[in-house]
Amino acid sequence: MAIDFTRLPVIVRPSPDAAPFWSGIARQSLLLPRCGACRRHFFYPRTMCPNCGSRDIDHETVSGRGEVHAFAIHHIPPPGFDATHVPFVTALIELAEGPRMMALLDVEPTPDAVRCGLVVAIAYTTDIGGSPAFFFRSEPNVAP
Repeated sequence: MAIDFTRLPVIVRPSPDAAPFWSGIARQSLLLPRCGACRRHFFYPRTMCPNCGSRDIDHETVSGRGEVHAFAIHHIPPPGFDATHVPFVTALIELAEGPRMMALLDVEPTPDAVRCGLVVAIAYTTDIGGSPAFFFRSEPNVAP
């Protein structure tokens, strides 16, 4: 593991719209909103479909697999982090079901270890306060 996720400060304070998403994370399941009208998954959780505007929203368990679309290697700690937390990698993950979501990526924070198209899967943990959290890690031996 490139970073000890259990030592991370509390980063997320969920909104009411995101309650089903975070409840799923607590049960180690990735639940995404899905529009009842156009049937598309989307992320971030909200009360209206960003594609068609419908308010007919359900939540559905998805695979938690995807590919790195873009990434950044951070060398300066953001607010709430300290020097022991860097370097680390954040990535924009394009899920197999279509939506993209930003997350921490558990890889060595070097340009040789991470690339666009890297196949990843969600993993579950808790933050330093014991709240549910998630990150993505590379799937070894899987071609993009």
